[in-house]
Amino acid sequence: MRLLNYSLTSLDAPELPTVLAIGRERVTKPVTIRWHSHIRGQAVVVSTGLLTIYTRQGSWMAPNGHSAWIPPGQEHALRLCGNFSGWYVYVAPEMCARLPDRFGSAATPSLLREGIARISHWQDSGDPGLREERLGLVVLDEIAALPLEREHLPMPADPVMARIARMIIDDPADDRSLDALADAVGLSRRTVTRRFAEATGMSFSLWRQRLRLFQAAEMLTTGTPVTTVALNLGYDSPSAFTAMFRRHFGITPSRFASQREDVPPQQETL
Repeated sequence: MRLLNYSLTSLDAPELPTVLAIGRERVTKPVTIRWHSHIRGQAVVVSTGLLTIYTRQGSWMAPNGHSAWIPPGQEHALRLCGNFSGWYVYVAPEMCARLPDRFGSAATPSLLREGIARISHWQDSGDPGLREERLGLVVLDEIAALPLEREHLPMPADPVMARIARMIIDDPADDRSLDALADAVGLSRRTVTRRFAEATGMSFSLWRQRLRLFQAAEMLTTGTPVTTVALNLGYDSPSAFTAMFRRHFGITPSRFASQREDVPPQQETL
């Protein structure tokens, strides 16, 4: 089967199928896709590896076995790592009114994954027939039902809180207390506590913990040893890091790093 090489602009062509599914072969090195937007809504189904979506409002993470949804017209960037493979699914804008109007990620239902895999095999067959159209509607139903908001790291819009967030993003091992960080921006601890929670919907300690887990997930899927990850992120010991990681993800870091699925996509694109 020939490879489908669509550009970001051609993906929005109106003559394309209502639901377009394109496979992405395994990416052996991390890949960053620049900031962009498209008229179509986009779902990314992760078969292996890790996907991170960056937006102006924050980031979302989708490990293998999960899917992410990007509403139409929303600017975003993507990072693929950890031997990534999966599918890109593009939905015509007129069909997106019934789909989520916000970013998010969730575990991939088997029906959604299998439907998308089937659609990706039909892309070379010309105009879609009734069977393809019916399956496309099933895929849309599955996307609409996704319980989004699984792994979200919000970025505060408050400029002073954003300065504090950037300090930790630039150095996730930064273990300064909230008192010290508040002093660095000329505010009291009480003020920072209140404003950070208002800006992100979570406490600063929870936000920093989630940032470290995001960083850990990417490092693990790119082959970084657990001990190195723990020390680079400021944990006192590998066991402390493992305990925190397991509480959040439900599995150990080593297990997370080794997870793979045996259903690779069949086509390559962007």
